[in-house]
Amino acid sequence: TLRLTDNDFEGTIPESIAELPLALSILLERNRLSGTIPEALSKLTLFELYLDDNELTGTIPASFGGFDRVIALSAPGNQLSGTVPNTLGQLNMLNNLNFERNQLTGTIPASLGQITSLSGIRLGNNQMRGSIPVELGLDA
Repeated sequence: TLRLTDNDFEGTIPESIAELPLALSILLERNRLSGTIPEALSKLTLFELYLDDNELTGTIPASFGGFDRVIALSAPGNQLSGTVPNTLGQLNMLNNLNFERNQLTGTIPASLGQITSLSGIRLGNNQMRGSIPVELGLDA
């Protein structure tokens, strides 16, 4: 586990973070990290990735759909833009998805409805549009 929460770290998340041995959890919440989320993180076998309340920009990497064991993917309170990648629907063990308070656009991917373990989807306070996919099972 790499836990560096509630500090004053700044700059970008280094690509070399993907070389950490046995990094099952990366928790970098509440710092002043900027730049984009490194694609290289998708090389890790993560259970948790928390990037909450930083100054991150760019998009959510589509390669994050390859996290086969992740249970929590969280980055609210940043400046992320673009859409929520359809590939996140491949995260079969995901329990918590939180990208609130960003600048995300587009629609909620219907593929998220394929994740049977998902108990929380938090996408509030973005710029998303369209309808809520019936695949999420919220039409009852």
